[in-house]
Amino acid sequence: MAFTSFPDEPTTRLLLRVLRLTPVAPAVFVAIFAVNLSATSQKEVSKLTSACRNGDKKACERLKRIASEDRGASIRQLAVQGVTDQPSLAEIAIGGENEDTCLVAAEKIADQALLTRVALEGRSAKVRSLATSGIVDQQSLTKLLSASNDPAVREMAQWNAAVYPFAVERVQAFLQMYPNESHALAGRQILEDEKLINEIASSGPGLRFVLPPHSTPQPLSMSADLNQSRGRTNINGDEGLPVVVFGQPSLAAIGAEHVGSFSDLANIHFDFLMPCGDRSVFVIRGTFGNIQGDRVEPIRLVYMKKYGFVYLGGKGKILSGTGPGASLLFQDPSN
Repeated sequence: MAFTSFPDEPTTRLLLRVLRLTPVAPAVFVAIFAVNLSATSQKEVSKLTSACRNGDKKACERLKRIASEDRGASIRQLAVQGVTDQPSLAEIAIGGENEDTCLVAAEKIADQALLTRVALEGRSAKVRSLATSGIVDQQSLTKLLSASNDPAVREMAQWNAAVYPFAVERVQAFLQMYPNESHALAGRQILEDEKLINEIASSGPGLRFVLPPHSTPQPLSMSADLNQSRGRTNINGDEGLPVVVFGQPSLAAIGAEHVGSFSDLANIHFDFLMPCGDRSVFVIRGTFGNIQGDRVEPIRLVYMKKYGFVYLGGKGKILSGTGPGASLLFQDPSN
């Protein structure tokens, strides 16, 4: 997690950062497996994880204690992956004795009230900052600005408070001060998208195209399930990782919950999760799965928790799949 010093002119400099499309460094998802991990300990954690997910409260409490107190780093990492209860994750993030474990726990928290508690009470500065980066609720951000004694937490809270409301007057003021064509274009697009998103939130998608769940590219559907941070992401199908303009990206260890022996470690892989909370926007150029976005006027989608992925604007096509028999589901109205 990278933080910059807060500018002398907060509103102008923050918006400059957004409109220049500066990527936000992803929060690192930590997964460490030590060589001396004993098979017995692995099996015990695996059994407790299974029992906890089946509703065994005693197993959940035991798992939480292991994640917070065990001396073995690898055992703590396995244990915290098995904890899914949000209040328990908050307790680990606040009271855990190991910073790496606390960071993993904080990364898994989505509840805004619990993130605020971690941001205020966490022992580690890194944990407090990580928790703050996931807070978008304005009441919670206001609380942090007045109650936190940590300058980094107040800085991040002020950044989130400035960016996430997308205050129209602030963006307009920025455009007057910085009439550069590329910045102005980005600013106008943000303003336009926010108006459309507000309309969809109040009146529903109407005649707008909504992606069927079975035709949603896996990186989008997976991010929607696992990363609830709101953001805006630029996706170029011909290049590398998506560029997160703002919001909190993360990494997920897929298959880590099934680790029972050393041989199972080979089955773990990491996926980049884009910020995909309610009202998150995705700007797609080129071919991204079954979506083909125009390079000049890319397709823009918004994820609405109530409706799914809704077409906002731009040019391109959306197919039913990626195979040769895929049919056309949607083409922008200009064609």
